[in-house]
Amino acid sequence: MGRYDTDFAVWAYEQVSALRRGDLAGLDAEHLAEEVEGLVKADRRAIASQIERILLHLLKWRYQPALRSIGWRRSIAQGRNEIATLIEDSPSLAGMLPEAMARRYRAARAGAILETGLPGTLFPKECPFALDEVLHDAGLGETIGEE
Repeated sequence: MGRYDTDFAVWAYEQVSALRRGDLAGLDAEHLAEEVEGLVKADRRAIASQIERILLHLLKWRYQPALRSIGWRRSIAQGRNEIATLIEDSPSLAGMLPEAMARRYRAARAGAILETGLPGTLFPKECPFALDEVLHDAGLGETIGEE
């Protein structure tokens, strides 16, 4: 059993050290490849999770206007900021946004139904928001940041 299996932090520092020295023979290529791939997957999951969070709060914002709160605004803004940061660090991830939005809308809709107690028939089965509405304040009729 190697360090990768017994002490991940030590293994990682050893890999960093070997890379910086140019010691290719000292690299654990198989596990390094898995870890790098995992980083990309983690960023993709983080973006999808933030999209679901934003969609949930946008649905509540639209269908429960009397209950709009600073908490919903803050959650939407935080989700947008997190996505912007991830895309800034890895611009190629922007291409996954439409697909992530389509995939995560169903869960956001289910969450909105559960959290609001409103009938499911009130919420559209297909996402009613454009990508720009999810990522920015534009197009919501009433801007999230103003009231």
